[in-house]
Amino acid sequence: MYKELEDNYKVDYIAGGATQNSIRVAAWMMQSKTSCAYMGCVGDDEYGRTLKKCCDEGGVNAHYMVDKATPTGTCACLIKDSERTLITNLGAANNYNKEHLESEESLKLVNAAKVIYSAGFFLTSGGPPCTTFLGQKCSDEGKLYCLNLSAPFICQFFTAQLDETMPFVDIVFANETEAAALGEVKGWGTDVSEIALKLAAQPKASGTHARMVVFTQGASSTVVVLDGKVRSARGAARRRRGCARSRANEILRLR
Repeated sequence: MYKELEDNYKVDYIAGGATQNSIRVAAWMMQSKTSCAYMGCVGDDEYGRTLKKCCDEGGVNAHYMVDKATPTGTCACLIKDSERTLITNLGAANNYNKEHLESEESLKLVNAAKVIYSAGFFLTSGGPPCTTFLGQKCSDEGKLYCLNLSAPFICQFFTAQLDETMPFVDIVFANETEAAALGEVKGWGTDVSEIALKLAAQPKASGTHARMVVFTQGASSTVVVLDGKVRSARGAARRRRGCARSRANEILRLR
């Protein structure tokens, strides 16, 4: 499929997947070439070198583990009219390990970071040995550790790995489908706000930061829970609209 696409269509290469794209967006927002770094596993091939080039151009320090025996993970995004499908080959992305995370260069990046962000997808491969290591460092050193639930199957089939990591998580991101899957597994019901409240209240390794839960819902209001209170992003925007008109360059912050 990938060769057919490259041979017959104009192909744009983007430094995916979801987490790497998020870090590239963060670097763009900060307008800095030295503030963001990314770690993952790639193969020793042209796709891996393309990923590195995309990150370098986007101001992200990509410090990859290179697996010489496995090709770089790829994902073909096929778009027709308003429909989209993804065809994924995880490849080397499945092979990241704690040994690379504990290397001298990796630890320099971890120690310099103020915020560390992982995808829930990572729990299927490198998993808890890495996430709990990072989470414990964040807990010990007052850093923020963030986790995205990523997909319903993470909540459904990797519940033990999620439970092992969650005590260290300061900010949890998910969409309404992932929230519903978590609610079903945990027996928390189907109300997104209630699920967010219960997740925010789960035991936490560090008392430095209260856990924040952010559930997006497409075009509907984003649900945010902090300090035991539910807030709506849409409601907050309405209340601040008048102020925003006169302060167009200010970032709207939910408090």
